[in-house]
Amino acid sequence: PELQMLQSIRDEDTTPESRAIFSKDHGNTSFMKFKKEKNIKVRDVNMHKAVRYYTEGLEEKCTNDKLNSTLYSNRAAVNLILGNSRKVIDDCEEAVKLDPNNVKAYFRAATACCKIEKYVEALQWADNGLIIDPANTTLVDVRMKAHKEKGVVDKRARKLTAGERTDGKRQKVLAEAITGRGITLKDGVEVQMTQHPMRKGVIDTATG
Repeated sequence: PELQMLQSIRDEDTTPESRAIFSKDHGNTSFMKFKKEKNIKVRDVNMHKAVRYYTEGLEEKCTNDKLNSTLYSNRAAVNLILGNSRKVIDDCEEAVKLDPNNVKAYFRAATACCKIEKYVEALQWADNGLIIDPANTTLVDVRMKAHKEKGVVDKRARKLTAGERTDGKRQKVLAEAITGRGITLKDGVEVQMTQHPMRKGVIDTATG
């Protein structure tokens, strides 16, 4: 009922832009209520209300690019908390297309990329945001986090690659040793060797 009443009030406004502003403001109100509320169920209700308001604002398709950019960015903020990282990135991409100076969109996209371990993309978002606002501490922090986590992932990958190379060398040495003794492996399985008196050793993998 409350939402229907607000929608009725919104519909009384005569222009798409005024209705989009109405939706943005009420989305912001729902988001603030979420931040202050301790009850989990009520918090969840307010979060989804906020998403709905921002979406309704975008559906007005008003011609104010900056306003639409804010609606995308604000919806991204809610989805970031909800854990919808890919939706966050999608909305932030739209936000910066409409307003390249929307610094919050760069931060939210970089944060979402970190959550899904897309650290290269996170660094790109952070760097692009810092071009606009070099002193933005939140962007600096998320960039440092992305850089650190990327380093950990890269180090792990290098160790894995080195380990695979070592295993490959061991297998090659083993294969050469087996071949040198005139032994043939059947199906690549290492079992007891049976020797025929008239021919070279053959490893028999037959069972039963």
